[in-house]
Amino acid sequence: MKKIDLKSDKDLLTHIANGDEQAFNKLYYKYWDRIYNYLFSITKSNEITEELATDVFLRIWVKRGLLKEIKNINGYIFKIAHNKAMDFFKSVAQNKKYQEIIWGLSERLATSSADYSLLMEESQQVLEELIKELSPQRRLIFVRNRIDGLSQKEIAKELGLSTNTVKTTIANSKKSIKSSLKNKFPEGYLD
Repeated sequence: MKKIDLKSDKDLLTHIANGDEQAFNKLYYKYWDRIYNYLFSITKSNEITEELATDVFLRIWVKRGLLKEIKNINGYIFKIAHNKAMDFFKSVAQNKKYQEIIWGLSERLATSSADYSLLMEESQQVLEELIKELSPQRRLIFVRNRIDGLSQKEIAKELGLSTNTVKTTIANSKKSIKSSLKNKFPEGYLD
């Protein structure tokens, strides 16, 4: 297979319009990820996105004769992708089987999102409890660093301590919290 040197999208489109599969492959690899990500942001399904993205490039190949007239290939490809997504949702609206698939996907996404939110909330509560178990000075230094975002130097200046003392206190606080976590949860739970 000979290597083609295309200087512009216009050259690429001209070659594709003339049936050049190598030029089409170049277009495909140039735009696949962007089209896939765009469609996934709409459908939220890998399978549906894969099918729609494939349809986009199939349409470009089938209608390749029109490519010589295209001025903005990026706009053209994304318009095809948008239309494919809208066509898909129209067919879903008319097809009970598709509706059930989409509904199931939506429920899974909502459940996983709710589970994640609950897990984050519980994790935050556990962390707050463990911070409360630290000695007052350790708690103050840890909170000023990890929650308030102050540097070790800023904390040292604020509290009249050496930077090394602040650094050691933060390290000891982290060890204490980690140790408490290991005691609170069974082995392997945090892995």
